[in-house]
Amino acid sequence: MSSPIFLHVSLLQIPNDFALDENKKLVGIISVLDIIKVLEHEGKEGLDMPLEDVMTYPVETLLPEEDIVKAFYKFKKYGFGRLPVIDTSNRVIGIITPMELAEGFARYLGIQENTENITKISDADRQDDNVIKLENSADNEEGDKALLNMRFNIIGGDFNRAGEASGQIKAKLKQLGIDSETIRRAAIASYEAEMNIVIHAYEGALMVTVAEKYIKIIAKDKGPGIPNIELAMQEGYSTASDKIRELGFGAGMGLPNMKRCSDEFEIQSEVGVGTSVKMVIRF
Repeated sequence: MSSPIFLHVSLLQIPNDFALDENKKLVGIISVLDIIKVLEHEGKEGLDMPLEDVMTYPVETLLPEEDIVKAFYKFKKYGFGRLPVIDTSNRVIGIITPMELAEGFARYLGIQENTENITKISDADRQDDNVIKLENSADNEEGDKALLNMRFNIIGGDFNRAGEASGQIKAKLKQLGIDSETIRRAAIASYEAEMNIVIHAYEGALMVTVAEKYIKIIAKDKGPGIPNIELAMQEGYSTASDKIRELGFGAGMGLPNMKRCSDEFEIQSEVGVGTSVKMVIRF
């Protein structure tokens, strides 16, 4: 490379590990770990090494107009924790992470929410295992008064209806006047739980209890189960099939995102039987 390369520091508050040329175009990426490795092998002399000998290039990037599916696919394929977003001139204009993708998709679900069928379910609809069933119930198992109970039955592999349950949950929480940050966390947690059932299980159910000070989300499924829960909790680890990954799902962020959005998180699984996840979000 003939152009001088320097470490980016302040442009658009992007983390300082993107290597830019003199025209501020992205030419590589360098991490703190890369620098540590150089110092381990070269000592202080490593500080004089040009960045182009240390950085990784070419860099996997995204364009602003590219869709969420492609972004999820790249995260899964390359295992990165973030990707730079560039314009047509190869200038860095932002950065995206899997968590931000999940949050964005949860917000998108709220755009097209339709709450009418939450409160108006016909007798015929109640025979459909995929519609929401509501119970304005009395006390729940913790002894606190439940403002609302909701249940969704989910069919594994039904991507046409994937996201409906979490969209309905978000809409109902808005109706109840729950604060926006709690709604955001509940929307992400319920979406990830719903998608895990769709992707991995034969069938399952998503049950939500809204109490005066917390939201409890329970996801239970019948499916292959999880052989190694500790491994499954690692970001980027996934057992999704190649077909699922080609659709842009199965990036291995579902369980970590669910735990991240919860104040309490419990998971149990039995191979050949299924998985149960309990999340509590306090507000």
